[in-house]
Amino acid sequence: MSLTIEQVAIIKGMLFRGDHQHDIAAYIGVNGGRIAEIATAKRFPDVEPATEGLPVLLSRKPYIDPNTPLDKQQEMFNLFLSKPPGNSRTITFTPELSAWILSKYGATGNRKRKPARIRRYADAIDKGEWLLTGEPIIFGLSNNILDGQNRLAGCVRAGKPFRTDVRFGIDDKAFIAINSGMSRNSGDTFFTAGVRDSGIVAPAVRWLMLYEYNKVQDRESYSNQEMFDYYRDNLDEDFLNEAIDRAKKASKAVPRGALAAHFYLFESKHPDTAKRLASDFDKNAHGAKKLVTTLNKARKDNFGRLNDVWISALLVQTWNAYREGRLVVAKDLKWNAGIDDYPTIN
Repeated sequence: MSLTIEQVAIIKGMLFRGDHQHDIAAYIGVNGGRIAEIATAKRFPDVEPATEGLPVLLSRKPYIDPNTPLDKQQEMFNLFLSKPPGNSRTITFTPELSAWILSKYGATGNRKRKPARIRRYADAIDKGEWLLTGEPIIFGLSNNILDGQNRLAGCVRAGKPFRTDVRFGIDDKAFIAINSGMSRNSGDTFFTAGVRDSGIVAPAVRWLMLYEYNKVQDRESYSNQEMFDYYRDNLDEDFLNEAIDRAKKASKAVPRGALAAHFYLFESKHPDTAKRLASDFDKNAHGAKKLVTTLNKARKDNFGRLNDVWISALLVQTWNAYREGRLVVAKDLKWNAGIDDYPTIN
């Protein structure tokens, strides 16, 4: 293959910026010896190296030059997304590139941002205290950020670049496992999956599982994966969303996740009664008002701490009074975990 002057200029430009000779040879499609001859000036000694239009190679370092225009940084970043390398890459993210990535690849498939963490990251970047720890920012096969959006947001806030390891092409289902024992809680998991009202859905699902498996008084814990699988395989999403909408209108005396789960169960028992109870919660009237008053007083007497099983037991007993068509009375608002059986939802 005969090399043109333009190709030689490209080769010299690539050599000048530090690309490996074997990578250049593979890109141009020639024997490595031809590149070596140009590198040692045995051939084409008078051709000047090209400074523009050089190809992007994943094998070269730095992978993204923070001193190049933003569109060039974006071009190289998109190459990583389209051709994920098999191992991590260390990349310098500028604030501009970070903001672009967050807007393009961080809108869906991620957790809620954590302002306090973002401030902490920004402060470290601003003071030059950011350390390369080996913990990568992770992008999925969908190109969305699976982990690391708070670090990118910290870069934007600081207005300064930072270096970090990055992994590309990770299965998006891995969000269930990423940081599962640390900061990624069940609400994060549902949020990442694009589930509406994830912060309410997560505890609601746990309560529904507790009832399903008769583990309410045991206060059983379930993994993020178990909860998400149960939500996906066993629950009616529209039905649950309706229960959540009812819970969001009610007093916060009953935690919304627990209340949504109970509304979901109540609806399956008797829709008209469930609607009436939800309306009374919304208006703070009748038996719902008595329950809220009791819970608020108990919360005040116990310095803000109430047992969630006790709250739910009183809620069920209130529901049972509604189902029987009678007023909620004092005995409905009492339950002793050590003596009384957990009430059945009638």
